[in-house]
Amino acid sequence: MNNEQEKLNNGDIEIDLREVYQELKKNVKLIAGVTCAFAAAAAVYSFAIAKPVYQYDRLIKLPINQGSWQVNTCVELLKNDTGKNNSLASVTQLKDSYILKLTFSGGDATVVKETADKYLPKAVNLVNGVLVDKQKADFENETVKSIKNNVSYITSKIVENSFTSNDTNESLKYLVKRIDESTKNKIFIKAEPVVDEQSTAVQVGPNRKRNIGLATVLGLFLSCGYVVGRYLFRKS
Repeated sequence: MNNEQEKLNNGDIEIDLREVYQELKKNVKLIAGVTCAFAAAAAVYSFAIAKPVYQYDRLIKLPINQGSWQVNTCVELLKNDTGKNNSLASVTQLKDSYILKLTFSGGDATVVKETADKYLPKAVNLVNGVLVDKQKADFENETVKSIKNNVSYITSKIVENSFTSNDTNESLKYLVKRIDESTKNKIFIKAEPVVDEQSTAVQVGPNRKRNIGLATVLGLFLSCGYVVGRYLFRKS
């Protein structure tokens, strides 16, 4: 490419890059004006028109060593509840942990926090419903298995004539007693809320810096495009 006459061929239009640069330089006030206008419009929207959006997070701690099925079921159960609770925006599991994060959002910081604090016990109960049901099912399976093993043992002793009727009755009574005691003493591990009294709702929107920045770039792009387009139109 000749440095004295930097040119590009675009179909039948010959573009001189030096002329394009001079055209942009000549219209710098127009470019600056359009760019500033876009930035100002974004600023007015962000500061005066757009309503603030506040976000508040609450955490639920699950018992450790929960299977992925239980965790995913809890997450999906709470996600399905987002439509019933307009303030609940999202539910996620924190990476490499047994903690669920419930994110609430709204236009009033106080209302968002109050709604989240009020909803949290319900969310914990929903989660515990899943966890306890699974533990109960596992416990019942273990109990049934234990009963079968003990009944098989007693039956074999009866067949061998090693047990008298009294021995059989005593063994069955002992088995029933042990099942009752294990049922009464069984403790189901439950989820619990993470208490954070210092937590407050924070404003997350509108993102004023991003809005103004994007508007400035858009204004600059469009104004430069207009100047270059006008130059190409004249060249054609």
